Amino acid sequence: MNKLLLVLLLTTVLRAQNSGTAVSITETDEIRAGQILAEELAQREGMRPTPQTTKIDEYLQTVGDRVAARAQRKLPYRFHFDPSPAFKSAVGLPGGQIIVGGGILAYMDTEDQLAAVVGHEVEHIALNQCRDRLSRFLRRSIFRLTNWKSSRLTIFYPDMGTTTN
Repeated sequence: MNKLLLVLLLTTVLRAQNSGTAVSITETDEIRAGQILAEELAQREGMRPTPQTTKIDEYLQTVGDRVAARAQRKLPYRFHFDPSPAFKSAVGLPGGQIIVGGGILAYMDTEDQLAAVVGHEVEHIALNQCRDRLSRFLRRSIFRLTNWKSSRLTIFYPDMGTTTN
């Protein structure tokens, strides 16, 4: 993931320098960043597919597709299930990735309740809140580029620590 962020960061810097405008990311970059963040989260949390979680993912996608059809932003929304009972929430990531926790599903009695939770996350994404958060993260990272010694680049990621490439 650090290499993706480095590529996004450098692409964003070059785009900002060439245009003379504020730092922004393209929709394509946002979608790819969200996909990688979702994959990274799944790997970190050990979200390996099982027959049961695959069926839940499919159900989430079905409900999510109906909700996302009415979203202001038309993105490739993807809905994922995190089976952890401790995850009692849902989260929207840049580019249309949405993770729903097993803990919050345990509280739901109806599909309407699920649609409300999914719709809430879709709206965060549709209003560019996730994209803006990614843009702010990249902007902060741009100004913290340090240690150009020995052709090694050290980047401080405010929310993720430091990496050297």
